[in-house]
Amino acid sequence: MLAAMEESPIRLVERLGELQQIIKEKPQDYSCPFVLSTIHASKGLEYDAVYLLDVIDGILPA
Repeated sequence: MLAAMEESPIRLVERLGELQQIIKEKPQDYSCPFVLSTIHASKGLEYDAVYLLDVIDGILPA
């Protein structure tokens, strides 16, 4: 976990801000054939194949 890698809560918040900035600045590569998404963000979209990670019968992954 990211929180375990940081020495304090303040440093964790700083690190999250750094990661957010990296994501904002990085141009999207639309040639990538994969989409990493939450279940909610993909609602209403169609895909040829869907892989769900950490799924247990009757339990929605969190």
